[in-house]
Amino acid sequence: MPIDERELRSRLEETAERAQAPRFTPEDVAARARRIRRRRRNRALVGAAVLVPAVAVAVAVPLLSRGKGQPAVISSPAVAPPGPSYAVTVNGETSVVPGPAGPREYYVTPHEKLTIAVDVTVPAHPLITALRIGISEGVLGPPLSQVLASSAQVPLRPGVHRFVLHWTAPTGLGPGNIRLLATQWRWAGTSQGYASQAIAEFVAPPGRPFSAAAVGRLRSAVLQEASSCDDPRPASVVAVRTTLAKATGEMGGGDTGSNSAEAVYLVVMHGNFTSRHATTPPCVAAPPGHYFLTMIDASTFMTIEERLTDQPPAVRLQTLGTVRNLT
Repeated sequence: MPIDERELRSRLEETAERAQAPRFTPEDVAARARRIRRRRRNRALVGAAVLVPAVAVAVAVPLLSRGKGQPAVISSPAVAPPGPSYAVTVNGETSVVPGPAGPREYYVTPHEKLTIAVDVTVPAHPLITALRIGISEGVLGPPLSQVLASSAQVPLRPGVHRFVLHWTAPTGLGPGNIRLLATQWRWAGTSQGYASQAIAEFVAPPGRPFSAAAVGRLRSAVLQEASSCDDPRPASVVAVRTTLAKATGEMGGGDTGSNSAEAVYLVVMHGNFTSRHATTPPCVAAPPGHYFLTMIDASTFMTIEERLTDQPPAVRLQTLGTVRNLT
């Protein structure tokens, strides 16, 4: 409920009487309020965004200037209206924001160069008067640490607007660090203000570097499996250290239960695999394929699952974890 200057003075006087050693008087506060109102008399609205990691709460805080003979009134914050929606494509992988799981997490390595396409769907209401897209260092709110694109049209017409961005991951992007791809937009209408929103997260991939012993054991195991499928020398052998849940998803599996966070190696071999001399799965009684996928326990080096297919993995292995070439 709005509080006028007279009621504010009364409440402060009551509080001052109860305090033993007040640091200020009602007159001090009232004088400061008058100075602030004089400086802001011509400003109708002030937008504010609350800074929190990875999520922004957008509000508009109207400050109504005092008319002649009328006390100044501070109104309750107005909630930001529904804003644009986004389709974010990072190196060929697309996610939609807002979505049920929030902004998607992308694994990137220092100095990796990314091409990012952002399709922004602007609604008819409210009127979007400005839009910026850029990188924020772990928190939302102005200013962005790096602005990658901004709207040239003022205001933005309703419909889809595409922005193609280029960004190189910084040197300091290591474990525990995060960068947000964020948007900031202003709106106008019955209320005015701005909002910040994270539309993608860039983090360093999990997992420890491959030890020499791990590389040797993995290479020996998968080449033996390749030989059983008639290709002892695949054109390429690439391994990624990741979690059981992510590897199972790439293998086309289902729920991993409480073991979802366990470390595994997902190895992808590219070659010409057949079942002519195969005696063990996955090649036995299977059609020829060019991609051999095998999942191996990171602690025991036991094979968990294998699959022969003619299609490459649906996602870049770099998005799953630390990658090592075993060719």
